[in-house]
Amino acid sequence: MTRIKSDIDIAREAARADTGFCNPMKNKFANEARRDAIFDLEDRGYTRAEAERLIKDQE
Repeated sequence: MTRIKSDIDIAREAARADTGFCNPMKNKFANEARRDAIFDLEDRGYTRAEAERLIKDQE
C-alpha cells in the first residue's frame, strides 16, 4: 500500500536533505531533493515561491 504524502511531508523531506556540510555529494543530493520537492509542490498547485517558502519553513 502506498502512503500519500502531504504537502508538509514533501517540504520536510527536502529540508532534512539539506545537510549544511560542504560535502559535494551531499550538497548534490540536497539540491536534487529540494528541486524534486518544488516540482511536486508545483504539481499540487503551489507557485515556485510558495513551494520554496514552505520548504524554508520546515528547516
